[in-house]
Amino acid sequence: MIYAILGTMECKLLVWDLESERHPDLAIYLTPPLQKRGRKVWRGWIPEIVVEVVSESSSDRDYTLKREEYWTLGVKEYWIVDAERGQILVLRRGRGQWSETKMGRADVLETKLLPAFRLPCRKVLDIAPEE
Repeated sequence: MIYAILGTMECKLLVWDLESERHPDLAIYLTPPLQKRGRKVWRGWIPEIVVEVVSESSSDRDYTLKREEYWTLGVKEYWIVDAERGQILVLRRGRGQWSETKMGRADVLETKLLPAFRLPCRKVLDIAPEE
């Protein structure tokens, strides 16, 4: 069951090593946040799935920098939507690294984290912004 789906301006992931934060394009949380005095505690609330939509200016960050940061933070799946390449790169947490699956327009994205979820990739890739 999904607890929350939050967009860029609704969530933040704190990257302590860089004294920075990330605001994913889409974050899917399966658990509720920790609460302190009625407010969300972002430090301990990590989404199970993070989605980033690649643009020309964000390509290097999405494929390299954020990949490492999301691994370190404990994200279970990281989906990189790249309309220009016509693919969704699905990264799933393995024992010591991400396992990668490249999906094209003809594929259907499924995840064990959401058992009934089936997303035809063309529906995302055909509407994703291209720069």
